Amino acid sequence: MEKYNIINEDVYASDNIDDLGKIFSGKDKNTPMAIFMCSEGEISFIINGKENIIGRRQILILGPHTVIEKFSKSEDFKGIGLFISERTLFDNIDNIIWENAFTIGQHPVITVNENTERLYKYYGKLFQLRLALNDRMYRNEVISSLLKAMILELMHEIKSIDKHIETPGKSLIRQGDILFKRFITLLAKTEIKPRMVSWYAQELCVTPKYLSTTCKNVSGKSANSWINEFVVRDIHRLLKYSDKSIKEICDYLEFPNLSFFGKYVKAHLGYSPKEYRKRIKTMI
Repeated sequence: MEKYNIINEDVYASDNIDDLGKIFSGKDKNTPMAIFMCSEGEISFIINGKENIIGRRQILILGPHTVIEKFSKSEDFKGIGLFISERTLFDNIDNIIWENAFTIGQHPVITVNENTERLYKYYGKLFQLRLALNDRMYRNEVISSLLKAMILELMHEIKSIDKHIETPGKSLIRQGDILFKRFITLLAKTEIKPRMVSWYAQELCVTPKYLSTTCKNVSGKSANSWINEFVVRDIHRLLKYSDKSIKEICDYLEFPNLSFFGKYVKAHLGYSPKEYRKRIKTMI
């Protein structure tokens, strides 16, 4: 397996399908996003109690924090996967992946046509070639652009998934599923994100308790956890890319004071805001 440091975070490619069973076993909380395309054979696994099978011309998309069980493969399986750390997702895809997180979770396997399969193979070859050219300038910037392009192509498949995948009882979508998707969309589109579940509950015309219970039932994570995940992503981007001072970021995100902001960042990112900004700006 090869690892490449991209924009201070890990992204790597692997043709060893066994990596999926190890990485998404649930033992490591910091799991990446994985995009795997099958060229021969098949693999099977269980996500959230549902069995999934991936064969030729199918793409497997696993979001961060996914846990797979009873993973197995055929002897003739061949494929290649791209693993992208959650922090790199923060840097490269804005709100797109999060707005589609629920759909990905419900339909991690996507079937594509011959032209689309060829498109992704070309992306893969271009991606691998550019990674190998260490002596060319703007390497990180180019690879970042390739990542964005590949993920946007995948999001096209996700956006049109209802046209390609027939789901039993499709017309009878659970109300909880709809509420969770509305909640994630609201989070993704709200620039300054309140950190209280009650604010989102009011916007969605439900009680805070109902929203929290629904999020837990649908995604396995509480509404508060999702809110923190989005807020932390915004903090990361502002500390890394903006010229705002730490005090200005604190005020912009509507934290009550610098002390509270510092404790929040330390709790979620492991460093004080000053230490974290220095780390992500100086790492090679």
